Amino acid sequence: MFTVEFTEKSLKYLESLDRKDAQRIYKKIMSTKANPLHYIEKLASVDLWKLRVGDYRVIIRLNKSKQVVTVIDIGHRRNVYKKL
Repeated sequence: MFTVEFTEKSLKYLESLDRKDAQRIYKKIMSTKANPLHYIEKLASVDLWKLRVGDYRVIIRLNKSKQVVTVIDIGHRRNVYKKL
């Protein structure tokens, strides 16, 4: 079982969303604890992964040896990749 960690930036964005979207994203992130590779896709240009939740994307750093999923950023699919 993996543990999930959030950066301050990702928590701040999650808190800024309306309650319904925030809950949906949070539940999806927590569902990755058992088997993250089932839910996430590798990003091509950087050593990061993405999780799709509707129109939102969750950018993740995966540490398989320590079994940690770190949520780096959350954003709308139009804008989230520009920040990388």
